[in-house]
Amino acid sequence: MTTRRVLAWLLVAVCALSACGGIPDEVRVHRVGADQGTGESPVSYRPAGPRQNATPDQVVRGYLDAMLAYPVSSGTAEEFLHPQAEPWDPTAGVVVYRAASVEEARQVAIGRDIGLEVVVRLEEQARLDRTGHYEPSVRTRTVSFVLRRASGQWRIEVAPPGTFVTDDFFADYYRPFDLYFFDPSGSRVVADPVHLPLGDQVATALVTNLVAGPRDQDAGTLRSFVPDAARLRGSVPVAADGLADIVIDGLADVSSDTRDRVSAQLVWTLRQLPEVRTLRIRPPGPVVRAESGDLEPVGGWGVFGPSRAWAGPFALLGGAVVSLADGAPEVLEQRLVQGGDVESFTVAPGAESLAAVTSGGSELVLGPVSGQGRRRVPGSGLLPPVWDASGRVWAVDRADGRTRVRLIGAEDVTLALAGWPRLDPLSFALSRDQARYSLVARAGDRTQVLVGRVLSDAQGRVTGLSVPRPLPSGTPLVTASFTSPRSVSFAGSGHVVVAATSVAGEQQVFTARVDGSSVTGGRSSDGPTLVDVDAQQVVADPVTGRLFVRAGDGTVWQTDGAAAWTRIDVDGVRALAPTG
Repeated sequence: MTTRRVLAWLLVAVCALSACGGIPDEVRVHRVGADQGTGESPVSYRPAGPRQNATPDQVVRGYLDAMLAYPVSSGTAEEFLHPQAEPWDPTAGVVVYRAASVEEARQVAIGRDIGLEVVVRLEEQARLDRTGHYEPSVRTRTVSFVLRRASGQWRIEVAPPGTFVTDDFFADYYRPFDLYFFDPSGSRVVADPVHLPLGDQVATALVTNLVAGPRDQDAGTLRSFVPDAARLRGSVPVAADGLADIVIDGLADVSSDTRDRVSAQLVWTLRQLPEVRTLRIRPPGPVVRAESGDLEPVGGWGVFGPSRAWAGPFALLGGAVVSLADGAPEVLEQRLVQGGDVESFTVAPGAESLAAVTSGGSELVLGPVSGQGRRRVPGSGLLPPVWDASGRVWAVDRADGRTRVRLIGAEDVTLALAGWPRLDPLSFALSRDQARYSLVARAGDRTQVLVGRVLSDAQGRVTGLSVPRPLPSGTPLVTASFTSPRSVSFAGSGHVVVAATSVAGEQQVFTARVDGSSVTGGRSSDGPTLVDVDAQQVVADPVTGRLFVRAGDGTVWQTDGAAAWTRIDVDGVRALAPTG
């Protein structure tokens, strides 16, 4: 946590003394365990319980303040509830808000008693569901609390489910993680982004939410091999040597294939925690033996993930395709399309085949690098093609005034786009796990970045694309804003990078999480700032994290995300492409 945030936290606590009877006269602040991966140390905060003779509005203010406890705990908040209060479920979800105002209490009937209703008006910024899925939600919201006396003191009889935290608390104490499920075919893991509070229970929260399975709305795109009857027993302690001990009931009768995939889900999910090195997954009961063969290393089960190989990027230089993987151009194909100009292209995994779009986007040409047996597919305004790991080329264009997405392969398929709005697509990208896609598209007078899910069946066949959702930019929880996006590329399953215009009018590169929870980049971030080179196209290397930009003058720039952008010694590049 920055010094500025610490001072701001203390100032809020001190200023609240006059308005909230639930705040102590002194704030006990001390450093707790370092925030893994950020180098920061969260600040511990222990809110006070209700004070004697507190007014109804003070009780409600104190209740909201008690939800800002760190380490996260509902214990103090429960002290503000009436002994006969309706059951309150603090795990029902989280509302993130920016400001709150408490309105004047009014009398209400509670059975034969008379109570008071206190209404709080919140500037809601986002919501998290029970398992931490983020949903942007910028609106004004009213929340009602009903209070009645208990032993002469006002206490909350009816409280809304879930918890309420400020945007500062969310920024300081919540971090993004991924739950790993499988695609419907069970052949590859797929990241499901969530947000969880920091602390020593992150491993427990991740496993608990993983065992709970995908959300109902994701049932057709995510599959869990954890049986419905399985339950996590207790917490997930992580020993000093990095061993995470996971006790799960309900795995005794599953097949070896299912057990392997359960192990893979747990390994991929917990490898995000740097303190975890190995996993022991076992049934309830004492540990009979702890041999090395019983342990799962966090680096295991790569067979279910995307390939680590990435030979790109490639560049179109004149009529030739060249590799820029080592910084210096190396020719892959001397003449991509005979007798025609090319405006975009893609390279298949293994760099043995190519696909190119001719000028004007009227034709897709694909086939082996050798040039033998190439195939031509007509189109209308074709975008740069994408070659996936299954050997198919994704061709996106417009037909009859609507977006069309075709898979070109052994069998050509035109995907169903039911419910899609009318869009004019400008750029298309596919995640390496083939679970998500992203578009830069015009809709009316706006150009947006949109993200959606790839729908597939149990045989691995792509059956359609979900309706894309725009990524928010310029909302209060998003630290960077951009307009006029031009190009998009996946930097992993959970992130996209975007070439767009900053609020200062510069062409910059921005990184956004696919759930819309964060956008960073430009001069507002701590990363390197791209010189204003009129960025036209961005390509991300999901293996090393390197980013490549094609500028308007045909130069190419690169960064690893930490060092400054540097120019690659090549000129006249007309297009960039990753490996599929």
